[in-house]
Amino acid sequence: MEKFLILIFCLFFLTNCSNNSKYLTDNKSVNQSTGLADPAGCYSYMLGYPESMITDSTGGQSGLVTLPDNEKVNEWDFYDGYVGQNYSYCAIKGFHTMVDTIYDKFGNLDVCTACIKLDSLNNIIAKYTLDSLMNIYGDSLCKPIHNPQPRRKG
Repeated sequence: MEKFLILIFCLFFLTNCSNNSKYLTDNKSVNQSTGLADPAGCYSYMLGYPESMITDSTGGQSGLVTLPDNEKVNEWDFYDGYVGQNYSYCAIKGFHTMVDTIYDKFGNLDVCTACIKLDSLNNIIAKYTLDSLMNIYGDSLCKPIHNPQPRRKG
């Protein structure tokens, strides 16, 4: 029975790790050549952090996010949870950020940001994917955070 519950939890976590949000975008967060939303840019926009673009010597562009302490970090590193964890969505909602690497259904290695709660012994007592935590609080990418309390059921 315990193995079955662990399997169900793992399957739930792995299937919810991919970012399936429908991005509500402004023109800044949309790739102008493809018309697709940039999740990392949307994440920064949603949190209210300024974003700027830099162009390297080959013409490639990267997005930078300015965090509240004025540190500039790569937008994808911030979105994936590698940097700026004190200013992440998880932190704003009272969670710690954990970066999981998993294999998707096609066998490709993927990064999944998890928001975790720890007990006094640093054991994980709650773990949500970034998307699922946003859903709990009624938030979505490319819309500023509007609901500071989780939705109540019933």
